[in-house]
Amino acid sequence: MARFAFEIRVMPARIVGATRRATIALASQSPHVEKEPTMPRVVHFEIHAEDPERAARFYTSLFGWDIQKWEGPADYWMVKTGPPEEPGIDGGIHLRQGTIDGTAVIAYVCTIEVNDVEAYRDKAMAAGGAIAVPKMPIPNVGWLVYLKDTEGNLFGLFQPDQGAA
Repeated sequence: MARFAFEIRVMPARIVGATRRATIALASQSPHVEKEPTMPRVVHFEIHAEDPERAARFYTSLFGWDIQKWEGPADYWMVKTGPPEEPGIDGGIHLRQGTIDGTAVIAYVCTIEVNDVEAYRDKAMAAGGAIAVPKMPIPNVGWLVYLKDTEGNLFGLFQPDQGAA
């Protein structure tokens, strides 16, 4: 099966009040393919944060992600989660529009695959995170834990393990 690498570029088109419109452009780094994908795939994530710089420090210390302030007109941080030749997606962090009172976005659950759920859970706790749902098995698949980051956003950690029960 051929594997194709893509670069994701998010370009905010304009800011209108609390609304940000963005264009996501896929630029193939491999031969052009006209075939429609079998099903839609996640290609980008955004983390809504009350304090984007604090969130950037959290994710950098936890996963070693490369997070850089975007040089454009909006307060936006680009998140690179790994090299383009490896599976995964990149994303961004932006200023939460509102407070955590039921009206602001506080969750878009992305799950991150790790080699040791307990070690990363402990590392998240040390960096200021909190456990939302304790470690649980997904029988014959792996281990899953849900955490909250320093901004109150929910995210998952997944460790593959066919022996999980």
